[in-house]
Amino acid sequence: MTSRRVWLLSQLVRRIWFRATLFSILAIATALIAIVLAPFIPGDLSTRIGADAAGNILGIIASSMLTVTTFSLSTMVSAYSAATSNVTPRATKLVMEDSTTQNVLSTFVGSFLFSLVGIIALNTGAYGDQGRVVLFLVTIGVIVPIVVTLLRWIDHLAK
Repeated sequence: MTSRRVWLLSQLVRRIWFRATLFSILAIATALIAIVLAPFIPGDLSTRIGADAAGNILGIIASSMLTVTTFSLSTMVSAYSAATSNVTPRATKLVMEDSTTQNVLSTFVGSFLFSLVGIIALNTGAYGDQGRVVLFLVTIGVIVPIVVTLLRWIDHLAK
């Protein structure tokens, strides 16, 4: 019975929606962590970082991640279509379970949701001045995995 549960769990983890959901939950939690950490930020630090800095960056991330996700999904659908018409069912399954593609799409969707939650929280005033500093720093931290993932995706598509 235990081996069946392990097998079912491994099948679940291979699904694209599972990874995208995990990345999305992490993105939402990350965007909201600034509210919790705001009291620990010195007040003078918030005056050094412009109030609109995080909002502008989040807007750029949101629009670019929506575009990149749409492109990536269309690329995945094209690869899946080519695989279903030209190769064996086993190869088709391998294309659908490609971990690089799943991680890329999950990262892009998660980044998009992080940006949306951050923009909504900023516009509702949930962060305050110190929370904006935390959001700015977290946003800069989110840009790093986006760039790394984008570079990996370009390399993956080139192969």
